[in-house]
Amino acid sequence: MAPEILPICTTREVRGRVYSEGKCWIPLYCMVCGVQHGYRDEPDRPDPGYVGYLCDACAEKWSPLVGTMLVPDEVFAERARQEQLESHGRELTPREMVEVLSDGSSSLSKLLRSR
Repeated sequence: MAPEILPICTTREVRGRVYSEGKCWIPLYCMVCGVQHGYRDEPDRPDPGYVGYLCDACAEKWSPLVGTMLVPDEVFAERARQEQLESHGRELTPREMVEVLSDGSSSLSKLLRSR
């Protein structure tokens, strides 16, 4: 069985923010049924990292599948690593990565924009 990508458990357009303890919190939804359950802190950066949630009812029904899935960030990181190996024969240093990404026509830049 091929691994599947886990869905993101927040929405693109955030509604229903809650302010508490000096932080802004955004709603978190079940990755299967979409029921809102709880909140997570609103990230202050463009790539907030992965947060997943599976409600109890869906966990009872689907939890054996969870071990076979991949977090979207891990999938993208592996694609970027493979592209570096194909294009440059090795993984790039951070400085080299900045130079390559500044060229909008590079394969890595295109990969990043497709995300």
